[in-house]
Amino acid sequence: MYTQVVCEFIRWLIHAIINLIARVDIHGLERKGTIATGSLKALRKLAKDILADAPERFMLAADCTVPSETPWNHLKAAIEVAHKYRK
Repeated sequence: MYTQVVCEFIRWLIHAIINLIARVDIHGLERKGTIATGSLKALRKLAKDILADAPERFMLAADCTVPSETPWNHLKAAIEVAHKYRK
């Protein structure tokens, strides 16, 4: 009985996670674009513009990776804009 309940819960949890991930739109910044080479002002504006046009369930991201030479303060600025942004 206990094993069956645990298995049912795990099955339900996996289904819930798949549905959650499938409904989140993840994209926005080109990894070799403004986040890597632009000014902080341009990056903040770009992030706000992307978020303004984004669907409700959206995660701001820069492709898969960013170049290793991308300034940390650029990454922090994009994260800060995303965390503070409200429609």
